[in-house]
Amino acid sequence: MTFLLFLSLLLTACDGTASNMGHEVSSWFQPMPAAPAASAPPVNAPAPLPPRAAKVAILLPLSGPQAALGKNMLDAAQLAVLELGREKFELMPRDSGASPPQAVAAAQEVLKAGAQLIIGPLFAASVSAVKAEAAALRVPVLALSNDWTVAGDGAYVLGFSPVEQARRIAAFAASRGLNRLGVLAPATAYGDLVIATLKESGSPVEAATVVRYQNTSAAQALAVQEIAGRRGEYQALFLPAGGGDLRRIAAQLTTKGLGAKQIPWLGTGLWDEAETLADPALSGGWYAAPDPAARVNFAQRYERNFGKKPARLASLAYDATALAEALANKGRPFDDTTLTNPNGFSGLDGIFRLTPAGVTERGLAVLEVQGGSARVVEPAPQKF
Repeated sequence: MTFLLFLSLLLTACDGTASNMGHEVSSWFQPMPAAPAASAPPVNAPAPLPPRAAKVAILLPLSGPQAALGKNMLDAAQLAVLELGREKFELMPRDSGASPPQAVAAAQEVLKAGAQLIIGPLFAASVSAVKAEAAALRVPVLALSNDWTVAGDGAYVLGFSPVEQARRIAAFAASRGLNRLGVLAPATAYGDLVIATLKESGSPVEAATVVRYQNTSAAQALAVQEIAGRRGEYQALFLPAGGGDLRRIAAQLTTKGLGAKQIPWLGTGLWDEAETLADPALSGGWYAAPDPAARVNFAQRYERNFGKKPARLASLAYDATALAEALANKGRPFDDTTLTNPNGFSGLDGIFRLTPAGVTERGLAVLEVQGGSARVVEPAPQKF
């Protein structure tokens, strides 16, 4: 049965040798001896104590403006516990609220209760505050933020990185002979990071034309007009935006004769949401994101259990909880050596591995917007 097979494979160390490693693949399983060992003489030993359940906390915004998202992600984490077994595992949900002080209070509570690993929080400022509390007790943090500036010092950032997405789509563009890009990016830290990635040493593409815009409709319209006037400078358009901003810009570009059918459009994982995929103006555009195949089955199971669709970030909470459960069930500690296994793990969003610097590397696919869904045009790698 596909579902059972998926669970049996979920979050075990990936096969194969890491791409830049020169050693054999490490395994979590010890080989069986070639022959039975000689029986030892009987001894009067006390019966072993049953193993203690691993205590894993999950800190999510269960109150405040993002409470609905927090509850959605908590449901995903609890689904992982339900599906993967809980004999050696105790999940400790707490409300991280909408501010760092609330998150710190929640972290202090679970640390006092013996938490050995913290999943969350979701917001970068809260991650910074919580990791300081956890580090004092050498408890690792699997943060659900995508802000990699808070990585390190015991915190691993699991969120989807715009750096990796920009590199992946740039490599794909170069493979199609699209080496000069026009970049229409927001004047935000996200836009800064994406542009810096395209300009880094060794990039296979050139950010030939860069136009930035503030977060207003008027500013976006002026930016579209400017980049349309410089059409001869680039071979493809890179649009690292999402939501309503992307959809407005897409409509304006189309009216200027720069639609996705006239010039290749490239994007990041910000495109990976239902409303964007349903926009006809985006049809034919390419973006880098995890392969959605595994999430389809997850979404069906989630909806069966909770009567609603999972948020896009729900898979992060599921994978983080499943990783913690897999380690606990195998008796593995939540230490840096185990968490940073160079062979990585496999989850709903494909292969991933945690690095000693606290960032997460992922195997990403290139997807094409097509008829309200996403079609894989270049598959994600299956091993590092």
